[in-house]
Amino acid sequence: MFKLLLITGITFFLCVILYPSEPIYLIDVQISLFFESIRSIPLNKFFSAMSDIGSIKFLLPLSLICGIFLFIRRRYLEIVLLFFILFSVRFLNELIKNMFKRERPNMNPVYELTDYSFPSGHAMNSIALYSLLCYFVLKYVKNSNSRRGILFISSLVILLIGVSRIYLGVHFFTDVIAGFSIGFAWFILNIVFFAKISRIFDKNRTV
Repeated sequence: MFKLLLITGITFFLCVILYPSEPIYLIDVQISLFFESIRSIPLNKFFSAMSDIGSIKFLLPLSLICGIFLFIRRRYLEIVLLFFILFSVRFLNELIKNMFKRERPNMNPVYELTDYSFPSGHAMNSIALYSLLCYFVLKYVKNSNSRRGILFISSLVILLIGVSRIYLGVHFFTDVIAGFSIGFAWFILNIVFFAKISRIFDKNRTV
């Protein structure tokens, strides 16, 4: 866990340092222009749908459904963790955006957004929450092939959400990478803290 936290922290730090530089900005622009050049009506619909999967209008109902399942299983601490990550990662994203105040790309986006760009909220929110849901599911799945399939599907969904934000012209590449890195770091920190709290509760039950 520490190595993953270190890697994500360094990645975010590099994004913070490098995104204002002209060479990295030019790379950002070229990537954005590439996705603009391949736009089509079917791809617009597909990536808009993927973007929606990373939005609160999808994540909140999904979390409520998962919360009901966890409540039935009497996994109350996991319910707290689920909704804490859902809302805290959004708050953290807004806090960081207001620190850096990076303007969004101005290159013919599919739709306009008025808030700041760095880091991507969709990338940050989706990697934190979908990683958590994957973590919960893997606790109940023992078959190794099924576990690999779940990891692959979860990773693919998260990746496509990030790509959708670049494709739609509302984020730069570095916004998405920064969002993924800090969102995954937030997930790791919460999982480590949750594991410690769980051990305390387990000890109290056995006393």
